[in-house]
Amino acid sequence: MLEGVYDVIVVGGGPAGLTAVLYTARHDLDTLVLEGRKIGGKALEAHWVDNYPGFPEGISGEDLMENMIQQVERFGAEIRNETVVGLSDFDDLKMVTTRRGFYQAKSVVGSHWCEQEDAERTRRERVQGSRRKLLRRM
Repeated sequence: MLEGVYDVIVVGGGPAGLTAVLYTARHDLDTLVLEGRKIGGKALEAHWVDNYPGFPEGISGEDLMENMIQQVERFGAEIRNETVVGLSDFDDLKMVTTRRGFYQAKSVVGSHWCEQEDAERTRRERVQGSRRKLLRRM
């Protein structure tokens, strides 16, 4: 590893992000997880999870995420509670900017989620844009 450069930075600490971390950290890649909210993501809010592989009787969202966090920590991944505000690509090197500073990596994996309000606004903007295009053609 170059000084101060991670092999992989995973943006998002929910089930998808932590699963990606399991693969990278198990293969001895120096891995950093950046999560702006609580590590575990929206899965922490799930009272009960019945559709996650390996738990035929189901598991609480909180217990599932605690198990995943322990597992990624066992493989040596570093977890930081920081909000990502920017990403720059310098060919062989990526720079991830947070509100507290910046980190460099050879690769970045994005597994973050957007707010429901943001997703709804994006959908509305797409629909409105399509309507405008249709009206212009008429």
